[in-house]
Amino acid sequence: MLEKWGPLTVGTAFCILSKKCMDPIIRRFAVAQLDIMLDNQSFPLFILPFIQVEMVDYLHRLSLLVKGIREKEAATERLREELRNNCPTLEKIDSPLDPSNALGHLRIDKCRVLGSAKMPLLLSWQNRSPLSEYHLPTYEIIFKNGDDLRQDMLVVQMLELMDSIWKRNQLDCCLSTYPVLPMGTKYGMISVVPNCSTIFEIQSEGGKVGTAVKSLETTFINRYIKSNAGSTKKYMECVDRFLMSCVGYSVGTFIMGIMQNELSNANEVLSLRATVRRSRAPLETERQSIIGLRSIWESLKTQTEIDRRESGWRT
Repeated sequence: MLEKWGPLTVGTAFCILSKKCMDPIIRRFAVAQLDIMLDNQSFPLFILPFIQVEMVDYLHRLSLLVKGIREKEAATERLREELRNNCPTLEKIDSPLDPSNALGHLRIDKCRVLGSAKMPLLLSWQNRSPLSEYHLPTYEIIFKNGDDLRQDMLVVQMLELMDSIWKRNQLDCCLSTYPVLPMGTKYGMISVVPNCSTIFEIQSEGGKVGTAVKSLETTFINRYIKSNAGSTKKYMECVDRFLMSCVGYSVGTFIMGIMQNELSNANEVLSLRATVRRSRAPLETERQSIIGLRSIWESLKTQTEIDRRESGWRT
């Protein structure tokens, strides 16, 4: 009977391997067909979406579970307990955000529930990709349930487009974007930017906590850069990079009409996540944001010139 079927398509073979068809003979036939059609290079391209579905389904159920716990610490403990019992589901797979990164063992002690209204899950893995120990030994993903990440993805894609246009015209605004993957209208994944601090975290360390860009104390960023630069030359380079990134993000977000900043978000550089408004006229919040950035800019420029004169360093 099976001989009369003829060759199967890849899609048909995968459908046969679903739960709807449990006959072992037919399933072996489907596997044999896949073995003929797919090699070691093409097989991961087809199997990855199925792995993602299983992964997302589990994370979705897990996020609903922890949302029933109000205290963040208790929710984090419940998250880690569930992960310990279901580690294989999330281990030894390729990253849905970037298949070039292979996810190894979960770093359960580093996984936690983030303190925002939607209670997103921060998950951390050992990166088992070749040579990852030299550039990215760990890999982290934020799973969000309750937000429409399609808007986030659009904003990031627009910034990448602007960045490519600027670079073609010999202007590098030092933008650092990150992968965003919507997996539905209300949930998806965001890649965590490694080795970074948010404006809110830097403010908190300096004892200056504000709720908007206009309330930023204008010298704390300069002190932070200087304390982490190590050398005068490196400090000057960091200041130039920060100033150019301010230019890029200010222009980009102004063009897109972005407002409502969240300084505490784990991935935001001067608050990238925002609400896109349709009016082209700048609102008061946008005007204040630009004024605040200009104040930081002028402060950094002034302090940089003073440091250059004192150190005798020249560009």
